[in-house]
Amino acid sequence: MKISKPLVYRRDRKAKRGDSPARSRFPLSSLLIGVWVALSTQLAAADMEKLKRLKSFSLEELAEVEVSIGGKLAQKASDIPAAVYVITQDDIRSSGATNIPEVLRMVPGLHVARIDANKWIVSSRGFSSRITNKLLVMIDGRSVYSPLFSGVLWEQQDLVLEDVDRIEVIRGPGAAVWGANAVNGVINILTRNTAQTQDTLLTGTVGTEQGIAVVRHGGELAENTHYRAYLKYRHQDDSKTFSGDDAKDALDDVRAGFRVDWAKSEQDTFTFMGDAYTSETSEQITTLDFQPPDYAKLREDDIQFSGVNFIGKWKRVHADGAQGELKTYVDYTEREQWVLDERRSLFDIDYRYQTLVGLHHELSLGAGYRYSKDQQSDGNYSEGQVIFYTPDSRTEHLYSAFIQDDIELQEDQWWLTLGTKLEHNGYTGYEVQPNLRLRWQVNPVHMAWGAISRAVRTPSRGERDGFLVTGQIDPGPPPIASILEGSDAFDSEELIAYELGYRFQPTKRMGLDANFFFNDYDQLQSFEYSHTSSAPAPITAVGNIFNPGNQLYGETYGAELSLFWRAGESWQWRVNYSFLEMNLETTESSTDIISERFEGFSPEHQFNILSSYQWTPDFRLNAFIRYVDELPSLGVDEYLELDLGAEWQINPSVTLSAYGRNLLNDAHTETMPSLFATMPTEVEREFYIKLTGRF
Repeated sequence: MKISKPLVYRRDRKAKRGDSPARSRFPLSSLLIGVWVALSTQLAAADMEKLKRLKSFSLEELAEVEVSIGGKLAQKASDIPAAVYVITQDDIRSSGATNIPEVLRMVPGLHVARIDANKWIVSSRGFSSRITNKLLVMIDGRSVYSPLFSGVLWEQQDLVLEDVDRIEVIRGPGAAVWGANAVNGVINILTRNTAQTQDTLLTGTVGTEQGIAVVRHGGELAENTHYRAYLKYRHQDDSKTFSGDDAKDALDDVRAGFRVDWAKSEQDTFTFMGDAYTSETSEQITTLDFQPPDYAKLREDDIQFSGVNFIGKWKRVHADGAQGELKTYVDYTEREQWVLDERRSLFDIDYRYQTLVGLHHELSLGAGYRYSKDQQSDGNYSEGQVIFYTPDSRTEHLYSAFIQDDIELQEDQWWLTLGTKLEHNGYTGYEVQPNLRLRWQVNPVHMAWGAISRAVRTPSRGERDGFLVTGQIDPGPPPIASILEGSDAFDSEELIAYELGYRFQPTKRMGLDANFFFNDYDQLQSFEYSHTSSAPAPITAVGNIFNPGNQLYGETYGAELSLFWRAGESWQWRVNYSFLEMNLETTESSTDIISERFEGFSPEHQFNILSSYQWTPDFRLNAFIRYVDELPSLGVDEYLELDLGAEWQINPSVTLSAYGRNLLNDAHTETMPSLFATMPTEVEREFYIKLTGRF
C-alpha cells in the first residue's frame, strides 16, 4: 500500500524550497561540534592504563564479528550505531551466488536487479538505476566508485568468492567516515588474510547459463610471510529478449591476482596485493541514425574493459593499545563502448589512527589524498555517436580528513558518537559531512540507537563536462534526439538523514535487528530543458538539450528488519524484510518532467529467507527464497523466486555442489533499462554444478 505524507505538509515543503536560495550548508556541523566540545571538556580525564579497552571478540557468532566500516579499525558489529549487515563466508556459500551482486541480494534495504547478462543494479534505500550514484563501494579499501558518472560498473568487479572473508554493508549515510557519495550506504568487501588460504584451490562451475574456472594457490614465502595467487575465467551466456531471441550480451572475463601478508611482529603487519583483468562483452543498443525512415539503428555494441590495481597496507598496534593504518593504492582502468571511451589513472593514500583519550573517549581520525586523471575520446559524429567532453582530459585532486569521538557517557550503557568528514574537491570546493549517533545498551539483550547525519553526492565529470545523446524523442523527420550537456552550475546533492535502530539478542542462537529511517533530500539532480539546436549540414537532425540541475527534492522513509535464528546445531535461518516509500517533487520553476518517476524505480516491499541445513556431516542443503515488489514506473511486475542447492563433501579435499536457481518461473523481469535504449531482457531459470578441490 502506498503511504503518502499529508498534502499540507507537501505543499509547505514546495513553498519553502521553491526557488529560494539554497539552505545553509553547515548548521548541523556547528551543532555537533558545539556538543562535542562541551562533552569532551566535562568528561575528559587521564589514566590511560585503566582504559586499554580495545577488545578481541570471537568470530563464532554473527554479532561478534569485528568490522571496520563504522570508522574504527576494529569494532564489534553489534556495537555500531548504524544499520549494519555482515555477510560471512558461510552466508556466501549458502546462497549459491556466483558473483558479488548475487551475494548482496540477501541484504535488507538493498535492491539488486539483473539488467541483462552483464549488467546489474545495486542500490540502497531507493534511487535504483544502472548508475546508482549514492552508494559507495570498496574492495579491500579500494574505491570502485567511478568519478566519471558517479556509480559502480558491477561487471568490472569480480573476486574469487572463496577468498572473501566478509562483506560489510551499512544502509544509510557513511559520509562522516568515508566521505562524499556514501549517501545512502557503504559496501566494504574484504578478502581473507593469506595465512587462512594455505592450500591449492581448484573450482569448476558448469551450468546452463554460465561457466567459471578458478585456480588459486597459497603458500609461505618466509616465517610469518604468506602469499596466494589466483587465475579466474568467467563466461556468462547471452540472456533472452522478450521475444525469446539471444540478446547478444554474453560476457567473457579473465583476471589474475595475488596477495602477500607479512606479520613482522605482533605490532606491525604489512599487506601487498594486486589484480589485473580483461573482459569482452556486448549489448544491443538503439542509436541515432541519419537515414530514413526511422532515423534509428539497432546495433550490437562490442564492449571491452580492462584494468590493473595494486594496494599496500601497513598496520601498527602501539603498546598503549592505539592502532594506526596507512593504506595506498593505484588503479588504472580502460573501457570502450558506444557511450563511453575512457582511460583513467588513480592514486590514493590515507591514514587512520585510533586511540583512547582519558577515561571516556575513543578517538578515531584520519586524512587522505586522491589523484585522478582521465582521457576521454570523442564519438564518431557521422554515425550518430554524439559524445564528447570539454576538456577531453581532466586531472582531479581530492583532499580529506575525518575525526570521530566515541564518548562513554555512562559506563557500559550510554555512548555518544560525534564525527565529521571534511573534503575539498575541484567542483564544489569544501564539503562538511557530520553525524551524531547515540547508543544505549539497555542490558546485555537489548540495544537501541539513533542518528542524525548529513551527506552529499558531489558532481561527476560527466555532469560537468559531458555532451552526449541519451536517446531519440521523435523519429521525425527530422529526427529529434535528447542530449545531456554538462553544466558548471550543477552542485552537490544533499541529504539530512534521521535513523533509529533496535537490536535484540536473547541468546547466541537468535538475534533481531530493526532499523527505521527518514531521509530529507535537497538539490537532487534534475534534467532541465536548455534549448533546441540543429545539427550542422549535411546532417538533418534536431537536438533538445538538457542540463543537469538541482531542482528536485523529496523524502524517503522506511524500515528494515533482519532475524537470525540457529534452530539447533545443524539448521540456521536468516529472514529479512524491507519497506521503502519515496516522495519526489520538482521546484515550481523546473522544466523537468521525468525525475519524479524515479519514485517507481525502486520496490516498496522486499523480503528474503536464507536457510542452511547440515543433513549429515558430509551433506548440506541450502535454500534462498526472495520476493521483490513491482516497479510501477518501469512496468515491471512483482516476482517471487526460489534457489535450491545441495553440497556433498565427497572426501576431505573434494566437494560437489548442485544448484537450481529461479525455480518458480521459466523467466522473469527484474528491471528495465532506463538509459541509452538498451534491449530489455529476462532472467531465466538455470542449473549448475560446481566441483571444488582443496589440496
